[in-house]
Order: sequence, then C-alpha cells, then structure tokens
Amino acid sequence: MTDTSDLSSRPAGLHDRAPWRAVVLTLFPEMFPGPLSFSLVGTALRDGVWSLEAQQIRDFGLGKHRTVDDSPAGGGAGMVLRPCVINCSRHHVRPAVAQGWSCDRT
Repeated sequence: MTDTSDLSSRPAGLHDRAPWRAVVLTLFPEMFPGPLSFSLVGTALRDGVWSLEAQQIRDFGLGKHRTVDDSPAGGGAGMVLRPCVINCSRHHVRPAVAQGWSCDRT
C-alpha cells in the first residue's frame, strides 16, 4: 500500500510550481487572499496546489490620476469601470486575450 501523504509519490514536477494560477483584477489587492486563505482552499494555497495574484487595475488607469471609472453611457447614477482599463489589465496578465484594444494611457 502506498502512503498518500508522501509527496515523493507524486509525478515529477507536480510540486515544483503551482499547476493552477488565479489572477484577481481589483482596485483593492490588499483584500486578498482574504477568505481564500481559510478551509481547504487556504490549505491548498499554502501547499502550492494553486497560486493567487491580486493585480491592481489602477496601474492601468488613464491620465495623471490613473482614472479607472466613468459615468455610465446613457446617464444614470453611479460609475462603471472603463472597459479599456480592464482589458489592459487582462492584457498584462494574459496577452492573447486583449486583441483589438488600445492600451494607450493618455
């Protein structure tokens, strides 16, 4: 019988790097991992089964003040995130998903 707690019985390279990576696009990266650090998910994160990165979307904001929001098209109360800012954040994380958008931050 094989001892399942022995990591050496895993395939080579499995514990060299996290096999699954999650990137959260957020204005508040300091909030992570937050609740994701508890229970089985937190144990798996600490054991390197998966990794978590919180990406600050304000780094991709527009203009001097790195603006990330705008008033909604058609008016109304509140603000919405600019699609170009979100797309540039995605492009930074995974370049293949952001085709067709300009990431000019002027």
